[in-house]
Amino acid sequence: METPSTPHGRLRVKGIAVGLVGLEATFETVYKELDGAAATYPRVAAGLHLALLERRNYIPASARADYLDALDRYWQERLGLGQSATRDEGPLVIRILGKGCVSCRKIEDIVRSVLDAQRIGADLEHLSDYDEIWRHGVLNPPALVVNGKVVCAGRVPSRAQVETFISALWKGRDKT
Repeated sequence: METPSTPHGRLRVKGIAVGLVGLEATFETVYKELDGAAATYPRVAAGLHLALLERRNYIPASARADYLDALDRYWQERLGLGQSATRDEGPLVIRILGKGCVSCRKIEDIVRSVLDAQRIGADLEHLSDYDEIWRHGVLNPPALVVNGKVVCAGRVPSRAQVETFISALWKGRDKT
């Protein structure tokens, strides 16, 4: 769980570890507000928890139901009701490599747009440290890495290419 030095926590949403500001603090708030009824109604507790988290975190409308399901599992785990919110469901891992130039930001915008349109959750991170970039074998950023494989380097891929890269690695996975 969370330590006092970290004001955020991680929640698995469709197999993707998502960082949320105030996850633990809002858990405590809802738990106290429900005065013990959370064990009887974990889905209600998850709904209240989601409403509080949305005040400080961006949660896409298209993924709201997925976050609610993840919070429901989180509550059941925290209350010892048998389900685990941390089971590994094989996340799609996407890394954008580059120092944050216009091209890097364009790739990130395209990737986010494709993920949102296809309702796919992913562990998305922009890496700007040259040591990290070079560890991927990329000498000419920007680059796009999907599940550890460099799929494009030295240029901005088109939206259609990004859709192809993501679909090829996502195909056959359970989206729920």
